[in-house]
Amino acid sequence: MATPLGQGQADLGEAVMQRALLAGGEVVVVPPQGYCIQRDSLKTSRRGGFALVASCAQLTGFMAGYTVAPVVMTVTAVERETDGPEPSGAEIAAALQGQQVLRQLHGDGLTVVQVTSDTPISAESDVTHWRGVMVVNGYTVGLALYGAKGSAEAGDRGLTQLMWLAEQLRSESPTRERAVAAFAVSEVPLGAVASDQGGPVRPKARPLTR
Repeated sequence: MATPLGQGQADLGEAVMQRALLAGGEVVVVPPQGYCIQRDSLKTSRRGGFALVASCAQLTGFMAGYTVAPVVMTVTAVERETDGPEPSGAEIAAALQGQQVLRQLHGDGLTVVQVTSDTPISAESDVTHWRGVMVVNGYTVGLALYGAKGSAEAGDRGLTQLMWLAEQLRSESPTRERAVAAFAVSEVPLGAVASDQGGPVRPKARPLTR
């Protein structure tokens, strides 16, 4: 059973959580199996919130019976000032000054970019990481996933994990908007943000499976 906000998971200690409510409960974060939310990282208010997710073993120092890759994921929710769709890959790329966008993907309400930076977030992290943006209940939700140096999580395996986190977030959050099918993201060439018909690029098939 998921642990509600304000309670620690009994077998892992009070430093971590298995469920967090951001933005007054409009955005609900539930980590993948083997991962936990760092309690000290949690910030939440009606205007948004932030949560850091890492392996339970990393955060507690204790093995939780399930070995997972040592990635760090973040979830940020910010109240929206527009009714428009999620930002395009080109818009995200323009905002990431000083970082090179390697790939852009977009589909079913989720935009994802693969980014490389001169400075990793830690000495153990790869310079290449993933970022995603989606809209949930009137909030812009930013996702990020950072893998270990040279790991598959800096590549396609990280994309799969980020998509899973996005699916789980949408599934756990209250339904206050029209339902959207499970994410299936198609790759968009750099600089291309629209289809031949002038609408947003939409996916044809899921590129990876869990």
